[in-house]
Amino acid sequence: MQVLKITPCPIVFASFSGGAKSCMLKVLQIISGKSETHNMDDYQLVKDCISGYIYDSSPVDFTSDMGVRFILHPSVLKVSHPPRFASWIANGIASGLDSLFLSRFESQRAEYWRTLYSTTNMQVPYLIFCSENDDLAPFEVISNFFHRLKDLGGDVKLVKWSSSPHVGQYLDCLCITHG
Repeated sequence: MQVLKITPCPIVFASFSGGAKSCMLKVLQIISGKSETHNMDDYQLVKDCISGYIYDSSPVDFTSDMGVRFILHPSVLKVSHPPRFASWIANGIASGLDSLFLSRFESQRAEYWRTLYSTTNMQVPYLIFCSENDDLAPFEVISNFFHRLKDLGGDVKLVKWSSSPHVGQYLDCLCITHG
């Protein structure tokens, strides 16, 4: 924040996989004044410097089955097929959490999407990378996000791969830029 006070410069928010939910959501709520009390002058400066958003395999729709897929994903477990016992445990935990906290999860999920869509009022461009066969960030969810941003007047560019692993676009871009 101190750097922006001395010399304002462009800020681009980049989100990979679940980053929109785990980190960026709170930042967006703070700078839009929808969070606990902060010095809004400082956050207005940040908001004024935002010049774009980049999403890679994101944003994803957070539901318990998404969490189970992530937990059991071969890249997380380091095995090609998760043990059946691990699947039962993960599904049991997700089901229990759903029954205990369903209304709260649904409320948070709705707020998540409202906050992401509200960024169109900043009138900055979006760049979205995704894969049509990403099993953790379904193309349909990302495509719906893309179209909704466009419907809201957003300047949005979608770059999709037909076959790339989850967040593989990020790795592909690193390989291209760093040879």
